[in-house]
Amino acid sequence: MVLSPSEAARTFWAGCAAAFVVVGVDSGPVGCVHLSNFEPVNGCIELSVLGDPRFEGAGLVVEGAGLAIDYAIDAWPLRKVYF
Repeated sequence: MVLSPSEAARTFWAGCAAAFVVVGVDSGPVGCVHLSNFEPVNGCIELSVLGDPRFEGAGLVVEGAGLAIDYAIDAWPLRKVYF
């Protein structure tokens, strides 16, 4: 599902467990990664990404998502990450 910018901004912090800004070495902020709705009983969490379309295909936001997953696995007893 694709949200409008205003809807994304309104709902971004709902259920937030952790949020990260993805920053390129030469480009500054290029996106964000959001972990939300952590369910400790089931060991599940949701991951969302939002990237600047100017950097599509550069892999920066994907790398940030991978680092966020590494963080989540270290921080919580997870079994599943939903995208």
